[in-house]
Amino acid sequence: MKPGDLVVNGSPGSSAMLFSLPMGKVDYLGQRRHLGYLSGIGVVIDVHRSDVKLMCGDVVGWCYVGNVKVISEDR
Repeated sequence: MKPGDLVVNGSPGSSAMLFSLPMGKVDYLGQRRHLGYLSGIGVVIDVHRSDVKLMCGDVVGWCYVGNVKVISEDR
């Protein structure tokens, strides 16, 4: 996955949770806040290790790359 890719939830009926920070940048548990869910189509705007930062509507947050699948790649 790379910035510009369009993604959806990885499995039917699921909703990827979006967080304020990727797991690799969390120093303590309370630092990572839940911001919302991926609903519909999201755009990858950043990648950090095994997490991707998505923009979905008015929510921007991080989720595990395994929770989403690419539907269209930015070339």
